[in-house]
Amino acid sequence: MRKNAFLIFFLCIASLLACAAKSQTGRQAQIKEALGEGNTSILVSMMNSNVELTMLDNSNVHSKSQTKMILDEFFNKNKPSNFLITHKTERESSGFIMGKLYTDNGDYSIHILLRKSNSSNFLIYQLRIEKSNE
Repeated sequence: MRKNAFLIFFLCIASLLACAAKSQTGRQAQIKEALGEGNTSILVSMMNSNVELTMLDNSNVHSKSQTKMILDEFFNKNKPSNFLITHKTERESSGFIMGKLYTDNGDYSIHILLRKSNSSNFLIYQLRIEKSNE
């Protein structure tokens, strides 16, 4: 009887962790697509209400609407052709994405910090865009 209870408990925990990993993986795929298309509406919908945005040596905390305006301006000047994830980490309550954004005006390194929100969604808390040295 104890073995069955332990097995059921273990399976429940494993399925919860798998669901959390799946939701984060799904969020990473959405971010990849939004960055590759320069779709700021979708990107901003996945952000916390305030985001630490670092762009080309300028860093500040912005609201979602301010972040959208800044990113719209960036993507108007730098039309993206692709976004490639080069590294990612996934934890129960946070994640990190590093990637390379290819644009018609040069390549950029992207760093994104995700955290689990109260609604169990993973939201973007930090976004860093830097000119690529490669």
